[in-house]
Amino acid sequence: MTKAEKRIFVVTGATASGKSDFAFKLAKNNNGVIINADSMQIYKQIPIISAQPKEKDKTSISHYLYGFVDIFNKEKQYSVGDYILVLENILTNIKSDQTPIIVGGTMLYIDAILHGLSYIPLIRDDVKFEVREKYKHALSDEIFSDLKLIDKKYAKIVDKSNTQRLIRGIEVKLSTGISIVDFWKQKQNSILERYNVEKIIIDVPREELYKKINNRFDKMIENGVIDEAMSVYNYSINNNIDYTKLPKAIGLHEFFSFFNGTISLDEAINKSKQFSRNYAKRQLTWFRNRCVDFRRMTVF
Repeated sequence: MTKAEKRIFVVTGATASGKSDFAFKLAKNNNGVIINADSMQIYKQIPIISAQPKEKDKTSISHYLYGFVDIFNKEKQYSVGDYILVLENILTNIKSDQTPIIVGGTMLYIDAILHGLSYIPLIRDDVKFEVREKYKHALSDEIFSDLKLIDKKYAKIVDKSNTQRLIRGIEVKLSTGISIVDFWKQKQNSILERYNVEKIIIDVPREELYKKINNRFDKMIENGVIDEAMSVYNYSINNNIDYTKLPKAIGLHEFFSFFNGTISLDEAINKSKQFSRNYAKRQLTWFRNRCVDFRRMTVF
């Protein structure tokens, strides 16, 4: 089988939609291997809060790009460009009789996989310095408020709790005068261009999706997510790491606020659920605009 004939699946959907379970069943029926496309599931210290696959599932089906990045790595933040390079290497080495199944809901990852990375000019040094200084100690809500004034297009789809991406959007717009969204629209080469790509989106009605989000977080509590978050928090404190700068997995920083006494446990849980629902809403908007050629599937 040549690469031009090789089949590959890209499965996406909102958080808690059931896409991982769907991908697992798809892999079982197609001699498949599963490749992660979720920007939080790459971190090894947070398997519960990022909803990584169960160990028994990873044992029965080959899984790639889950839990392979150290969340405490201060030398380098993991970018979508890093992800694409590793993904390309994995695809090259998968056996010819195996079917790759890429699954995840991170919008930047899915877009880069299908359309390639967009060229964005280097940010001017003066802009980078000014923006980084301004938001050095800012909360994500403050940065997001500024982003809405500077780049409305990007503000509609970005994860407003992800300070790194918020700052990146502001830097690009101030430095180039062009929205980062418009750069993404420029035609690029996809790493899947020589594959027969089958694109699937897991479709769940919004109200049902919100219930699934709430139920999944309750299950995370039962499975020890508070202890997991506490472990990350304690390691940060004991090693002089600024935990506020760690990746913005939804729920993680809300628990940090509980640990430092800023909010109650109930508030941390309710905020986490609310932020998850807000994120799902942004995902649904993005899918509606950017995934028009995906086959929609319903899971039960």
